[in-house]
Amino acid sequence: MTTASAKSKMPKPPAPLAPVQAPSPRFFRPLPVQPLVRFYPKGTNTTPCIGFVFKFSRETAELVGLLPNGRTLPRSGVRHIDDPYLVKHPDAARENGCWDYWPGTEPEVVKQLRAGNLHDEDMMLWQIDELAKAGHNDREIAATLAGMTNFSWSPQLVASFRKRGEQERAEKEKAAKEANG
Repeated sequence: MTTASAKSKMPKPPAPLAPVQAPSPRFFRPLPVQPLVRFYPKGTNTTPCIGFVFKFSRETAELVGLLPNGRTLPRSGVRHIDDPYLVKHPDAARENGCWDYWPGTEPEVVKQLRAGNLHDEDMMLWQIDELAKAGHNDREIAATLAGMTNFSWSPQLVASFRKRGEQERAEKEKAAKEANG
């Protein structure tokens, strides 16, 4: 066997693996504390009406809108008004409408997000903190987040997010102390 034919029969080395990164969390908003929401029947360019949510899934709500003429409008697949999916798919908002918090019921974290003080990853850290404050362990938090984000969460990933959140809070506190002298 010649050297050239031996080289052609040798298997090619495998391609280098791309670095593994955890996907960024999918968009979500904390559930409203009450079933009453503002419902935009044809998307954001319509006047809102009262919406009564009867079911939330991972990314959407099922609700009944009470239109100004007194008629009811049942809708499923209704996304939050800030959901980036609606920007990419404006027909979804026109067909299903969109929801927002009823005035005065918007969680503080959502106000901060809309003001530009937070990002969606901060929302995820906030949600993890809230679940931890409620007494849930990392395994329970992982299961809850998996249901909310359609991404497989492990207790170790939850722990890494919690650790990063604690580090960020410590850095912010340190910066605040230094700013105040």
